[in-house]
Amino acid sequence: MASIYDAIAGFAIFNGLSSAQLKEFIGNMPLDLKTYMPGEKIVSAGEEVTFAKGIFMGEILVDHIELGGMIEVSEVWNAGCMIGMDRLFGIDPRYKYDVTARTKCGVFQLPKRLFIELLKSKEICMINYLNFLSLRAQRPYQALSLVTDQSYLSKIGSALLLLSDSRAESVQISFSMENNIPLFNLSEDEKQHVDEFCERGLLSVEKGKRVFVPCKKKFLVEVDNLCSQLVEQ
Repeated sequence: MASIYDAIAGFAIFNGLSSAQLKEFIGNMPLDLKTYMPGEKIVSAGEEVTFAKGIFMGEILVDHIELGGMIEVSEVWNAGCMIGMDRLFGIDPRYKYDVTARTKCGVFQLPKRLFIELLKSKEICMINYLNFLSLRAQRPYQALSLVTDQSYLSKIGSALLLLSDSRAESVQISFSMENNIPLFNLSEDEKQHVDEFCERGLLSVEKGKRVFVPCKKKFLVEVDNLCSQLVEQ
């Protein structure tokens, strides 16, 4: 009980619950605990979302295709993330991505009807869930704020905000040849900025088609700082 309690306590959906309330939840709710080995499929794109799933141990790899196959996104999520929370309800309650275990993973799952009971009985959990959905809805506006200068790096930052999850640690984006943001059309200043980001380990670019960002948070902070500097000039 202590180990699963410690693991679940770190999930954002449970923020604000007292220790007693969380222990009551774990004791009364029939949590289904599963273990996945590296490379094992956890969910598949198109599968109906019938459970609230949480990663309480290990790392997962989330792969999805956007804009009709023009962009492929691969991202790493760590323990403390929940899968499909934005797809539990709505007109199309199906996963839009494949999820596989990157390392040995521990996953708990709660049927949708019991998740609804949790939201009804614990107001703070309802607020946490609404905050999560609100953050998802605000992401396009955050992305737009980064594309004011139309630079290569700001477009990558915008793509990260629009296409990857806020909890992703590292993200790889692959563009189709028709929709790639071409490196060869960059100005000298833009090339210098891209080279600086690559030298600092914030970005790597493979043949202009595949972009890898090892730490999304650091990249977005630095892009925002760069955009602010350019605006002031």
